[in-house]
Amino acid sequence: MIKGRKIIWKFYAIMFAMISSANLIWLLHSETEPYVFYHILITWSNFFALHYYLAIIKCLVTIACLYPLFAFAFNKDAEHPVFWQWMLVTRIILEFFGNYYEFVYAKSSYYMVLGYGLSVTGALLLPLMPSYVGHFAYAFPKKN
Repeated sequence: MIKGRKIIWKFYAIMFAMISSANLIWLLHSETEPYVFYHILITWSNFFALHYYLAIIKCLVTIACLYPLFAFAFNKDAEHPVFWQWMLVTRIILEFFGNYYEFVYAKSSYYMVLGYGLSVTGALLLPLMPSYVGHFAYAFPKKN
């Protein structure tokens, strides 16, 4: 049995916490691209307020889900695994519905060159994958 996680998980958890916090600030600060994007769309149609609020909720859920990532990285035993299992499901659902800005950005990149579109999609998805692995490993602990 491994006594401690490798330093890469600890480093990733810290970096992901900074990225997650920056994403929330990015949505709430009035001089950033996503804020302007959403508010221009909301001016055009109030329906887009739903997308904006889903993006904010997604960021808040992601920040709340830093706990299982850090707990996994620092070898903490799972507390309330059923709650974190449902948070994982919530987080996955919000990944599909709370990323309208990223979806439009990725979709528009495919109109340039296919390789650029694929690289943008990879750049948006790859940094997230380890956080889901860590969250899953914490929420579904192995029984010895």
